[in-house]
Amino acid sequence: MAPKKAKTIVYRYNGDAKSDEEEFDLSGAFAVPERHALFIRHGKLWKTVRVTREIVSSGENPIVRVFLAQQKI
Repeated sequence: MAPKKAKTIVYRYNGDAKSDEEEFDLSGAFAVPERHALFIRHGKLWKTVRVTREIVSSGENPIVRVFLAQQKI
């Protein structure tokens, strides 16, 4: 199995740029949620509405942006 690559995951909640939360995945162990995935984060239910990947300059970790919308239970 090939080694996984490091990345930065940026979560954005309900479209609010001020809510951006970064996770640095240096070992490449964090799974990136797929579109329409449901999961609990900070005690609330969220749905992934969009995932984008940004290629950055050589030597920097790629950035994965995960846009989330809160779901009602």
